[in-house]
Amino acid sequence: MQKWFTFFLLLGVFISCHKDEVHVIDARVQPYLDRFLTEGEIRGVDIDVDAFGLDARVENILSSSSNGGRVLGYCDMAKSENHIVVFDAGYWSGATDLEKELLVFHELGHCLLGRQHDDSSNPDGTCLSIMHSGTGSCRNAYNLSTRSQYLDELFRN
Repeated sequence: MQKWFTFFLLLGVFISCHKDEVHVIDARVQPYLDRFLTEGEIRGVDIDVDAFGLDARVENILSSSSNGGRVLGYCDMAKSENHIVVFDAGYWSGATDLEKELLVFHELGHCLLGRQHDDSSNPDGTCLSIMHSGTGSCRNAYNLSTRSQYLDELFRN
């Protein structure tokens, strides 16, 4: 009898340790993730989100950046098998659709494309990349008329 108990106990432990993890994308973020994937496909970049184990959530971020500014979002890739992107709930609730898109695309640029910050600028001081740090010297110019060129740069091969 004890052999069977031990067998089922070990079987249960084995199964629970090898379950596929369920990754959750907040419903508020999902439309922006879908847009990101579509824009990548348009530019010849296909991304397998499941391969990154992506979780995305909107919650209160209680930290500030090194320059004293507010952290609006971040990508946590501490575990190579699971990437987590978090967006600040306070910012999210007041942001426009385009501001949310910029933030989500920027953080997914880190999490899914492996992009680093790029604070290079045009001669007029506007940022060349959607991947600008927000703490650099370039000025954000992401809007409906510049969106396409910024997305071309984001998804460059």
